[in-house]
Amino acid sequence: MTQDELGERLGVSAQAVSKWERGLSLPDAALLPDVAAVFKTGVDALFEDKTETGERKSKKDPAVIWESFAAGNFEPFMSANDAFDEVLILVSADLFELEDVNEYIDAMLDGVQALRKKFYAETGVVLPVIRMRDQSNPPPKSEAMVLLRGKEIWKGKYDSEEDYSGARAIWEERIGASPARPAEKKESALIDWAYGVLNALYDLIRESIIQFNTLDHTARVIEGFRTRHPKLVEAATEMFPLCELREIFNALLKNDKSVYDLLSIFERLLEYGYANEERSVEGAVDFLIS
Repeated sequence: MTQDELGERLGVSAQAVSKWERGLSLPDAALLPDVAAVFKTGVDALFEDKTETGERKSKKDPAVIWESFAAGNFEPFMSANDAFDEVLILVSADLFELEDVNEYIDAMLDGVQALRKKFYAETGVVLPVIRMRDQSNPPPKSEAMVLLRGKEIWKGKYDSEEDYSGARAIWEERIGASPARPAEKKESALIDWAYGVLNALYDLIRESIIQFNTLDHTARVIEGFRTRHPKLVEAATEMFPLCELREIFNALLKNDKSVYDLLSIFERLLEYGYANEERSVEGAVDFLIS
């Protein structure tokens, strides 16, 4: 079944189906019964995975969440965390009337997915779902804006007469070349401007990465790690409660250190803890950075 066919049966666009597949957004709750009916299953089954033996595993299972990270799939983590803060890209509705809008959307969706993988690999922080929507009110102004928790943090205006050709080169230097597709080969001011928006989003996230490492985020990541190393996590959490672990992780991020390698971090925390009867967050951070 193609994206167009599924979209037609559900009454949504193919672009919406594409976003679901990429993990950039989720279907509205009201659509779930229809989605289940199309695939001849129950709604509950949409939130489960099957093991090789046929056993069903919930996508909210920490083991399922943890295993998905290695493959660059963050959807189970996000769907398990309904209260996770959202990053939203609003695009003026008039831009969707331009000739190259499909290529623009492809570039944005590919870029957002690549950005989330990049930041997880480099920092260990799973970014929230980054959604893109058209904005018809107020009147169209050929603009795009980025909202974090509903607050505008960036706005840019598209001008077809401007030269945005350098934006793609900057993006590829930061993220790497995207998989080849027509949008990558086609020269267009609108497509190049998409990379300018993505570069702005990259800078904004880089500056505010700590805001995404919430207490809930820390808890979910640690619970996933616990499925692989239960004794290590048990020993470390006896020394440092969850709130202190989050403080430690944020201090590392502030010092441009990644929290991706949890195995090394927890082993070092135990080394520090066993060597110091009077333990502190500051002391642990200094030990980890040294």
